[in-house]
Amino acid sequence: MLPKNFADIFCFNAGNAYGRTDEANNSECSIHFLANLKDFDYAIVFSQGLNSNEVRDKIYERCEEAGITTICIGDEHKGFYSLVVDNEVGMRDLCEHLYEEHKVRRFHFIAGARENDDSNTRLRVLSEFMQKKGLNLRDEDIFYSEWETNATIVHTEEMYKLKSDLPDAFVVANDFLAVATCVGLERNGFKVPGDVLVTGYDYSREGIHYYPSIATVNQHFDYLGEKAVDIILKLEKGENPELKQTIQSEFIPGESCGCPNARNEDRIRKDFCHH
Repeated sequence: MLPKNFADIFCFNAGNAYGRTDEANNSECSIHFLANLKDFDYAIVFSQGLNSNEVRDKIYERCEEAGITTICIGDEHKGFYSLVVDNEVGMRDLCEHLYEEHKVRRFHFIAGARENDDSNTRLRVLSEFMQKKGLNLRDEDIFYSEWETNATIVHTEEMYKLKSDLPDAFVVANDFLAVATCVGLERNGFKVPGDVLVTGYDYSREGIHYYPSIATVNQHFDYLGEKAVDIILKLEKGENPELKQTIQSEFIPGESCGCPNARNEDRIRKDFCHH
């Protein structure tokens, strides 16, 4: 039995974004490279949360040079333990729900960055689903936001001024962009879900408390964190955990896709405001 509080935990976060200058992002990301990794026994790298593949690769390189056991959440790297999410399952369920339950036929996809694997997977699943149903996702039906909420608001404000312009649903690469989509639509007088449906991704706290609550896909980040710690505990006990583990994503309906109070949102928001 391991003793309680047997570990010191250090967390390094950066707020880099695609829309910022290289200088600003380099300054933000410098925190990842300040620590001497040889002083650590383990590293957990939340790869999905890094807005730069270059930064991710540098972190991996430093972990290898330090010779420490590394667990990466979100992708795979040779010699590291990996925890990955099967995003295709939840995304297909989202598409099927919109198509079958809400009769959506015209989709508009608001993507993240062009080089982002997660965003591209979501786009690919939507495109394949539409092809299977005999529908077509045109180039003009895709907007690359670079994960910028302001760009998303401007896009929806400028592109959708008449109700006849609207698709049946905006499928959006994450919940923050989905909220921004709602804001842009509402500024032009449209109601979500009355005039158009919106879905997001990640099951974020902001999307849960927003009105309307954002229909989304849960990647179970809390469970991924538990699994990462579980790997470390097994190693400390001399056990051999699996090198790769896959977690299933899960579609969560919400008010923004036309499912009223699907998650008992009224109570959740009351509790949120109370606290």
